[in-house]
Amino acid sequence: LSLSFSDEDVRVIIQPTTAAAAAAAAAAEDKPPAAANAIAADQASAASAGRGSHMRYILLNAARHFGRLLASARSVVLVSGTLAPIDGLKAQLFPDLPADRLLHFECGHVVPADQLLAVSIGRGPSGRTLNLRHENRNDAAVIDELGQLLLNIAAVVPEGVVVFAPSFGYLEQLVNRWSSSGVMMRLKQRKQVFR
Repeated sequence: LSLSFSDEDVRVIIQPTTAAAAAAAAAAEDKPPAAANAIAADQASAASAGRGSHMRYILLNAARHFGRLLASARSVVLVSGTLAPIDGLKAQLFPDLPADRLLHFECGHVVPADQLLAVSIGRGPSGRTLNLRHENRNDAAVIDELGQLLLNIAAVVPEGVVVFAPSFGYLEQLVNRWSSSGVMMRLKQRKQVFR
């Protein structure tokens, strides 16, 4: 379900909560184990009965709201490893800021090109097609296949591996499934895992 306002820059999305997401959210809270388990059980029960949901507020265009921040701030510092290309962002967030008031600093890539490998993989280790369209993301078999692929990659790559997910929510879903299936434990036996 998606609600839209007359404000073109905002969307409110209400999504059903899955049992796994409810359990992960309860575990992430700073609660004693017994209380976290009780909360997780209640939320999982509500989710499996179709009663659980969560709401996300998504700001599609930050320029108007960011302008208010700029008007009241003495300095604003944006720091990120993923803001590039920066020209579009500058035009969106700072449309009225004189160029001499904007200082931009960018570092070059720190990993030599001969140490990078980007590969597109269409099938997992068992031959299953890795169809990661949005409608297939909840498929446990696809997540398991991704986990096995990651284990295989971790077994042959001598040093580090960087894994990207399309969102923090999906990353959490992957980690939850891999934790419950034992993939995460096996991965931690091969590599140190940072999140």
